[in-house]
Amino acid sequence: HKQALKNGGASSASTPQVASSSTHFEEEVVINDFPQKARWKITHRETIDDVSEKFSVAIISRGMYFAAGKKPGPGERKLYLSIEGKSELAVSGARENAA
Repeated sequence: HKQALKNGGASSASTPQVASSSTHFEEEVVINDFPQKARWKITHRETIDDVSEKFSVAIISRGMYFAAGKKPGPGERKLYLSIEGKSELAVSGARENAA
């Protein structure tokens, strides 16, 4: 089950949010403003599979891409990765390797 994120779920690449319970850790990394080539690489299936397998985590690309200067509307979120795992170490390791 998912835990609510601190700060209303808002996050950025420099201040990732971590939610945890005794057996579930989740972190969000906003990748919307990364260069296009970097966004493509970290959302590519092979990269996600490699990092997921190495750290035993689930990585899901969520949100939508918004060009510079465009703001998400109600109910919309900028492109981000949701990283979920059974330990904080696995989740943070996956974040460092993916982003």
